[in-house]
Amino acid sequence: MHVFIGISHIIAGVIIILVCIPLIRGSVKMNTSYGIRFRQSYASEKAWYAINRYGGIQFVIFSALPVLIGILLLCIPVRTGSLAFWLSLFAPLIMLVPAVTAFIFARQFGKTDM
Repeated sequence: MHVFIGISHIIAGVIIILVCIPLIRGSVKMNTSYGIRFRQSYASEKAWYAINRYGGIQFVIFSALPVLIGILLLCIPVRTGSLAFWLSLFAPLIMLVPAVTAFIFARQFGKTDM
């Protein structure tokens, strides 16, 4: 079971990183289906690119943790039901952090128009 969870974490983290690279590079034009889409993101093109770049960077940074945990799960056997198992199972919840930080950045960007 820990091998499946480890591989899942690695794949999910790598996919998030790959999806965020165009956001960081500024190659995703304003749209309604791809990117960091808060109300403040649509205020202007400047806001769109700044918020998406910031959010993309945050998601890449925080995607490293599930990838690292996935690699550890492949190298270190974890007993099903142990504390380490449950912590690793819920590790992807860390991805809420970049979503919240991007939202906070978007709100601040809207107030100060950085």
